[in-house]
Amino acid sequence: MKSMNLGLTKIYNFFHNKDLRVDENTSVDNYNDILRLRNLQVKLDIAVLNLFGWSDINPNHNFYDIEYLPENDRTRFSIHPEARKEILKRLLSLNHQRYNEEVSENSKNIKTKHKKTGNQKKEANFPKLF
Repeated sequence: MKSMNLGLTKIYNFFHNKDLRVDENTSVDNYNDILRLRNLQVKLDIAVLNLFGWSDINPNHNFYDIEYLPENDRTRFSIHPEARKEILKRLLSLNHQRYNEEVSENSKNIKTKHKKTGNQKKEANFPKLF
């Protein structure tokens, strides 16, 4: 952003522009910076998939129409729609699994309730900062 002297919105307009080229609006350096940014996004997405143990998902980055965006602005540099669906499916499953673990753990730790004032309850849920 600093080297291009542009804000985040304009940077991402270039990032998602599948017809990006060097012209009066884009210098060679800016063009290369956007390509590097896309490459970093690919690496980040793959690293996150690997951290979840989902290296079997091929994100297949490219330009895709994202159906829930406005028709005049829906093309994005992103993962393939099928990869997106699979990731969302797995995240939902993981969310259900974690919820069930928390509910099960909480049922084991039921203690006799002590009467507390509202502020004491609130303070018990947050770490002291100062």
